[in-house]
Amino acid sequence: MTPLITCPFCNLLVIADNAKLSHVAVDEIDDFYCPTLIKLGKNSFSHYGRFTGVNHIYYTAYLSKYRFLFNGSKIEISLYDMNNYKVFNIMKNSLFNDFINICKRFEKVSILL
Repeated sequence: MTPLITCPFCNLLVIADNAKLSHVAVDEIDDFYCPTLIKLGKNSFSHYGRFTGVNHIYYTAYLSKYRFLFNGSKIEISLYDMNNYKVFNIMKNSLFNDFINICKRFEKVSILL
């Protein structure tokens, strides 16, 4: 059996972003989201997710007041402030593991603040 995808931050199984609401295996291409929600202002966002855009498959992570967006080669880090996101760092030529490692570093720092 193919392993299922878990959120790298809370270890919950992710849920397919379709009518079935099933769990997603690592070899599937469905968009997905983590059931853990992060509340920022009046909005709530899924902790971790994957969605298909026009030109890329995107991965997102929301940790504390930070949003991380990975498009397959670039990581964009934004800070949530007053119902808006302000991009403060873009890292080009990045890999998926870089995305996860950077998110985890920010998560550790956020706990200390």
